[in-house]
Amino acid sequence: MVEVVDFGLAGDKKPESVSINECGHIDQETLECIVVGQMMYDVAVDGPAQPMGRIDRILESGMKREWFDSGPVGKLFQVSIDVYRSTRSMPTPDSYTEVALAKTGCTQDEAGPYGALAYKCLGAAQSWHIPTEVLVDRFVNRHLKKTGDQLYQRFIKEFSSPEVGPDQAIKNFQSRVTTSMSDPRGALLREKDWIGDHAEAMDKLWDMKLHPEKYAGFKCGISAIDDKIMGFREGHLTVFVGTHGGFKSTLLINIAFGLFMNGYNVVYVSLEMEALMLMFKLWCRATKKVSFSRLYQGHMTAPEDWKKIVEITEKLGQDGLDEKVRQELQSQRERIQWGIGQAKEDEADTVLIEKCQADMAGRPNQLKILSTGQSKKIKVSQLERFLGERRNKLAPQVVIVDYLTLVDPDIRRTDGRNDLELGDVCKHLRGMGESMKFSVLTAAQFKRAAIDRLRKYGLEQIDKAAFGTDDIEGSNQIGADSDNIVMLWKEDGGNRVRALYPKLRYGQSDVAKGISMEVAPDICFIGGEGDIESTKLKAAQKTEKDIYASAAKIDAPKPMGKTMPDEEDEFDIFSYTPNKEDEGIGASFVDDI
Repeated sequence: MVEVVDFGLAGDKKPESVSINECGHIDQETLECIVVGQMMYDVAVDGPAQPMGRIDRILESGMKREWFDSGPVGKLFQVSIDVYRSTRSMPTPDSYTEVALAKTGCTQDEAGPYGALAYKCLGAAQSWHIPTEVLVDRFVNRHLKKTGDQLYQRFIKEFSSPEVGPDQAIKNFQSRVTTSMSDPRGALLREKDWIGDHAEAMDKLWDMKLHPEKYAGFKCGISAIDDKIMGFREGHLTVFVGTHGGFKSTLLINIAFGLFMNGYNVVYVSLEMEALMLMFKLWCRATKKVSFSRLYQGHMTAPEDWKKIVEITEKLGQDGLDEKVRQELQSQRERIQWGIGQAKEDEADTVLIEKCQADMAGRPNQLKILSTGQSKKIKVSQLERFLGERRNKLAPQVVIVDYLTLVDPDIRRTDGRNDLELGDVCKHLRGMGESMKFSVLTAAQFKRAAIDRLRKYGLEQIDKAAFGTDDIEGSNQIGADSDNIVMLWKEDGGNRVRALYPKLRYGQSDVAKGISMEVAPDICFIGGEGDIESTKLKAAQKTEKDIYASAAKIDAPKPMGKTMPDEEDEFDIFSYTPNKEDEGIGASFVDDI
């Protein structure tokens, strides 16, 4: 357990790379000192240039002097703001005494403690290496909680007051919560002069020319995605849209796997599917041979299965075998044979999975899975805090949220505009990616009208059935706030999927032709023409419907109670009907890392 440091003027205790999450708790006064310390300029740490980023991020949070419990630190906070706004530079610790003399009219002796307290705050900031975003998040949330407690106490008092009464007290409380409990943080405004900042702009262009790989974005190896989107960029939001069972999650799994194989750190936030199920599918994708339906039904193959078949065959050859025992042995052998198909012993599922695990174990990058279980909602601030407070251990370049409508906004709109709430979520996700330097990928559903329109006209009459950003279920804000939108439409009974691109930040939109990809749902694979490798396993040779039909003929217990249905019904398998007490409550994360 990391001890809480008692900050002296010299700041002699400096635990390295400690986050708020790791120490568990920092008292409010220390937190306030860290905030003010991060607003200062320290030559020894910051070097000759004066970075404005920290103080800008603190100011754009809407933080105010009255939020501080410590009066002296609050005064120092206001002095820092005054210095920055008048000089457009960060104050140094030595400047506080001078400012105090000029601003407050106090004596030299009275101004001395300002400088001493400034050094204490700077020592606090140097001792606790906490990202500014995490610091601001804790400070703002603490202020909102404190405000909420005050409003509640006032509500209780008015509720019992004969002058106000219960009905008016409730109305007053609702009004105050709406006006006082909103998150004050907004976008960070930066100023550029078209003529005056010419040199900076040219430096950027030369860097893009000489080092294009820095600006290429993160590529997943699927040409239909990489060639069109031109790589996932930091601070961008990409939305994949499809029908229920339309391979949205399958594509996201393939993208996650491809990004991981290309050396990027990936965090997959699985809100619809349990973490272990997602891990199973990733193994199927990685091996291109292991069947998910076989794993799900408890038919995983192992080298022992081949020996078991030999043993059963020998028993069946014995004379005088009881007929009931014979039928049970034959059923058992049929069940095992269905699982292994025409594969060899060294192609058993356990062998392929363990080999895959060994090959991946030495990679320097990570693929982490965050899960709430099955279809349980979270608030976007939960994810922001989770990732922000683990930035020393989790440094994702791409965060995948599967899927969008399972993320709730932090503040509910009282006018019932759920569509605007989804827009708030999209904006929050984009802002989170921009501040933490990662790209965000998520998924959404088609509107029913869009599905009916395309079923009526088909891709052959794309001029009548063409998809647009307003065909996304839930809110037109999703299309407006996204950088890239990829719409998926199943072809040829589900063995192929067409990707259409109504909006691309850097590419050319395409809703007329698109790009077709091959799909092998049972090995959780989506790729370009010819990317699906041939295999002797029945799972890859047959369609899923064939597999389920074969499985139904086997008179053997099913560990999960039923076989997996067709991909079209995938949504129903992992559906979740919330209880009344679950509504509006964000689920806690299960830390699967």
